[in-house]
Amino acid sequence: MVGDPYVSDRVENGCERSYIPSHARTHAPRTNDGRPERSGVSARVGKKYSVLSTPYPGTKGKQLPFGSWILDFGLMAVISIVVLTGCTSHENVATLIEKTRNGDEKASWRLVQAMGSGDRDTALAAYKGAVAMGADMEPFLVRGLESPEAGVVEASAAALGNLGDSGSLPALIRVLEGDRGRKYAAAWALGEIGDLSTVPNLVAALGSDDELLRKSAVRALVKMGPEAGPAVAAFLGKAVKASDQRAAIRVVGELGTEAAVDDLVSIQGPNRDAASWALGRIGGEEALEPLLDALSDPRWQVRREAAQALGSLEDPRAVRPLTGSLDDAVTVVREWAARSLETITGSQVLYRGEDGDMIPPYNLYR
Repeated sequence: MVGDPYVSDRVENGCERSYIPSHARTHAPRTNDGRPERSGVSARVGKKYSVLSTPYPGTKGKQLPFGSWILDFGLMAVISIVVLTGCTSHENVATLIEKTRNGDEKASWRLVQAMGSGDRDTALAAYKGAVAMGADMEPFLVRGLESPEAGVVEASAAALGNLGDSGSLPALIRVLEGDRGRKYAAAWALGEIGDLSTVPNLVAALGSDDELLRKSAVRALVKMGPEAGPAVAAFLGKAVKASDQRAAIRVVGELGTEAAVDDLVSIQGPNRDAASWALGRIGGEEALEPLLDALSDPRWQVRREAAQALGSLEDPRAVRPLTGSLDDAVTVVREWAARSLETITGSQVLYRGEDGDMIPPYNLYR
């Protein structure tokens, strides 16, 4: 089962795009079976996560649509425990902030070090203070990227991403491509800065064995926008490992990269569900036949994604095949077939629910 590794990184701390370092973060509430609780509301520290799609009735714990994979940024739930000497209280952080405002360079560096504190409140207060200082903190944050303390590296990268100054790009790329750890934080920061010159570096990260880094690179490339698509499509065409391929599929699907369609059409095996999702996002005449064929795939996840994607295409030629999918053995496939038929025909369509009753697809606005 593919998890939902992306969550919203926006928090209400006075900083518009603020990233909260993992060791200073209050984690998401969990459901009774241990999964992150989902909601369509904006993420707040200690409250619910924001995702693009929510569970549908009838899924009964089965894998949710591939579209829910995007912004549930699970790498932000990694816990860092870093113990630093020196600043260990809000009072000390406040003093460091005041001294930093007055141009004390030693205090500025100690403030950066405090961002990696094992005490969550201290780390968070220091982080917010450093970000609030703006561009004057950049030299000290760049220095923080070279710290032996992993928490300081992560928080420095995050702060530099929030500041958005391209002057920190070389240092962030060194973290991304080096061996000091917390590479995912550097990828996140590059996505926030949004300089297209870093697209090749982020595309290369899609091929990493580090799952957290791949997910962060996906997010960063999506934030870069359509201009990043062709480079990712080229990577997809050469990808060998399933994990590399799936990461690239996510990006080209989100960006609507038409250059990737031929490669998406040819994908079989474990990533066919992802390819079907992406074809539905991109659309076009070339997507129809592969999606119709996918309705008969042995894997229900592929059939579900195909049924959902065909609704996005809104092609009347899909009506008969989707009508056949109303008899699928899996409830969620039947539901998506009915929902897509409603989209294409404009008429209500019933499907057989888990208890055998004929019901309409769930619709929040019905």
